[in-house]
Amino acid sequence: PGTPSAPQEKGIPAVSYDFQILPGEFSNLFTVEVPEGAGKPDKQAKGQLQNGKPALKVAFRYNPPAENLPVFGGVSLDLLGGIGQWISVKAKGVLAGGFVPPGETPTQELMIELKAYLQQI
Repeated sequence: PGTPSAPQEKGIPAVSYDFQILPGEFSNLFTVEVPEGAGKPDKQAKGQLQNGKPALKVAFRYNPPAENLPVFGGVSLDLLGGIGQWISVKAKGVLAGGFVPPGETPTQELMIELKAYLQQI
């Protein structure tokens, strides 16, 4: 199992991850979870990978507000219920540790743009 031709040096630091939803107008509507389905959804997820264990999946989730049909003067405006706008939020991921080829930086930063449709008038 594994890749026998990959570097097998001792003393290589464990791989760590840090994913976070960056502050913004709609950042309260998104969460990140590691590992997918078993982690705690929050604004930040960080930890270390374990050697010999399967890879982890990172899940970003959109948590829209409870659907509120617009009401004006006691009259329901449910025909306007599908109106809304596309929103976007930025997330940042940092991977560190593990084998790093000579001359390369020890960390890798990822910028992720999350988009969702927010129903609101």
